[in-house]
Amino acid sequence: MADGGSFVSSRPDVSINGTTNDALGRNMLEAIVRAPFEAMMSAELRVVNWGPPASGGEADFLFNDIKLGDKLALSFGLDTARRLFQGEITALEERYGDGAPQLVLLAEDMLHRLARRRRNRVLERKSPDEIVQSIAADAGLIADARLSQEPGTWHQLNESDLALIRRLAHDHGARLRWNGDKLICRLPDPPLAPVELNSGDTLRRVRLLADLARQPATARARGWDLSADAPTNGQATQVRVAPQGPTAAQIVSGLGWPSEEIFADPFPATSGQAKAFAAAAFDDRGLRFLAGDVVCIGNAAVMNGGAVTLSGVSPRLAGTYDVLASVHHFSLADGYETYARVARGYWN
Repeated sequence: MADGGSFVSSRPDVSINGTTNDALGRNMLEAIVRAPFEAMMSAELRVVNWGPPASGGEADFLFNDIKLGDKLALSFGLDTARRLFQGEITALEERYGDGAPQLVLLAEDMLHRLARRRRNRVLERKSPDEIVQSIAADAGLIADARLSQEPGTWHQLNESDLALIRRLAHDHGARLRWNGDKLICRLPDPPLAPVELNSGDTLRRVRLLADLARQPATARARGWDLSADAPTNGQATQVRVAPQGPTAAQIVSGLGWPSEEIFADPFPATSGQAKAFAAAAFDDRGLRFLAGDVVCIGNAAVMNGGAVTLSGVSPRLAGTYDVLASVHHFSLADGYETYARVARGYWN
């Protein structure tokens, strides 16, 4: 919050079971929100666990009322707080010997419920969208699934429900995340207005790499349709997101390098699956042609599914990138910083 119009607090807001907990905020030493690509978000909150209670009296342990399974939410932002994490406390840690006693809260978003159930089963004549929605419903969650409506046969062998959904998402080139209300499992949406980051101002460190290694000009997926007793073939030669400059495939073709790759896994059982798997494999490589890491002054808008526009770098690297993964970190020593993995599929 603003302090006299001159200073802004970078300390995140904390709530437990839907109620703001000011004591956790005051005693906070460090807070981290991790949002990896296609995985559960997690949060870590480290606080001083000793002092006089708010009602007065002698110093004592402050947070004995916080329990495993409580709901934890963290909101970051220098000007306007934005909720970046909402999940359940899955572990508690107490630390002693480094000054006052400390308490560490470890939490995961609601997708952790899907990681707790392993199954052995065959899903026949089920589309990927039906499977995702059914698994989410079993865990009491809502899913927005837009992978494919083509029925198929899928095997889940000693695999968690979360791992199965991640596999289906990867095979179709989709992203999996929890947005605080529902499970999102669909092709990437067009990003909202990108966050402007400048290397001479808000950016602290930048590392970008244009890499042609293992970049195909053509991706092929081949399999066999048992019901039709015929081969299945699919190919892709361009990314599904319209590029704004030369792509890796175009550069590789222009150099005359061998550039066809056959993707045998996953195995396509229908022509529709072959086309979808080839397109997903091509996107997985092509959309990460230009990739790297950035560290900036804490910005809650730099989040998975969003985008950033980099300036103050060379003209061939400047422009808009998708945010693939992010980490938001607050500490008393360094304040609030954001780390992000960014990528795009073209070269200026």
